[in-house]
Amino acid sequence: MSTTKKGDELEIAVFNFLKEEIESNRFPVKKEFCRLHRQKGYFSRDRGSHIFFDVSVEVWLPDAEDYSMLFLFECKNYGHAVPVNDAEEFYVKALQVGATGTKPILVSTNALQSGALNFCSSKRIGVMRYFSKEDLKWVLRRSASVGFAPSDSQSDAEIMAGLTLTDYHSSVFELFMQSPIRRTNSLAEFLHDLAFLSIEDRNLANDISNPLPRRGSIVRYLSVGELECRASAALCEAGINSSYVDLSELCSRLPAAKEIRIEHRPATESSVLQNTLARISFNPPLIEIFTEPNSHAGRDRFTLAHELGHFLLGHGAYLKGEQYDDTDQPEAGKTIDGDNDVRRLEYQANYFAACLLMPRDRFIEVFSAQLHRFDVRNKELGVLYVDSQKCNLDTYFSVTNRLMTVFGASRAAISIRLAGLGLLRDVRDDLAGT
Repeated sequence: MSTTKKGDELEIAVFNFLKEEIESNRFPVKKEFCRLHRQKGYFSRDRGSHIFFDVSVEVWLPDAEDYSMLFLFECKNYGHAVPVNDAEEFYVKALQVGATGTKPILVSTNALQSGALNFCSSKRIGVMRYFSKEDLKWVLRRSASVGFAPSDSQSDAEIMAGLTLTDYHSSVFELFMQSPIRRTNSLAEFLHDLAFLSIEDRNLANDISNPLPRRGSIVRYLSVGELECRASAALCEAGINSSYVDLSELCSRLPAAKEIRIEHRPATESSVLQNTLARISFNPPLIEIFTEPNSHAGRDRFTLAHELGHFLLGHGAYLKGEQYDDTDQPEAGKTIDGDNDVRRLEYQANYFAACLLMPRDRFIEVFSAQLHRFDVRNKELGVLYVDSQKCNLDTYFSVTNRLMTVFGASRAAISIRLAGLGLLRDVRDDLAGT
């Protein structure tokens, strides 16, 4: 792909991003005051000619003869980190078309060299690193950088990594940004800093500004009881009442799952490097499971059940696609349901998968039989208690081995299910930290 074509693609992406924000009245300045342009020229007295900028947003007050604020976006779509001389050149161009009210913003698909980032910070140039949706782990129908509240931004160190590491991979945020006063994943917060940090007329700022977003998740809250009921209803509708749930059989019998295409693919070098276990898309409905010769059957079953959970719980209303990897395997089910959209979606899919693969009544029945078999008694420490003592470890492994065999699940999934039902107290992590 030519350098020009790559640059055009980034310009178009940034232009469309800003257009949606302005038209939806989510830009920091109200839409009636904004004019968006691509490749517009601004006159430079030093040159005696116009300088053209990739994307610009002009802020016009009512009845004004000229704009009072100008956002200038310079787009860099490089295969390498942006050097400091590019930042310096952009700064000089921005100064030539108006120092007062001009908000220069450098946008890049790659990292910035440390010198470039430091120069931008010293000159109050905004910095945005842009990740295309195809490269994200979770692709939301509404960008996380737009839809999440500023408080959902990642840590400062993580954002710094996103801005400076060429091989950094973003999970959910399309934008990693540095404003004159902070690093953030929130586009509204970033642009608000640039627009109003130095404005002296606070009444004017209040008249033309949109408030920063303050909201929780838009994903509907589902209690553990409701997730349990939905999994049970799916099994009932498919006519499956055995301990071992055959997911292929469930999909063939369940009307809501019949349109989902499931493809098992050998793991590629790329998927192995990224620890990718599965990938889904909602239009058309497709689940791809990546398997290796030594793949764990229980892990693969939980992966498929998790992805089915996204479809059967209606997560297509929020997600366009997802990549599921080792870090999501059911250990993530321990995290509580939160206000962050992605955390809530993943929690629901993980808990639903556990309920689907390990139906509650049958699971408790088999578990109780194992307690009786190994003469495990509740000593007020928990129904099944495990710490670092050999006797408790032996009991834990003996009980969970049988559950793994009956339900075709990994030990991690079995443990999560037991803990979710209040049947397991595992204090090994607590003891390791003391």
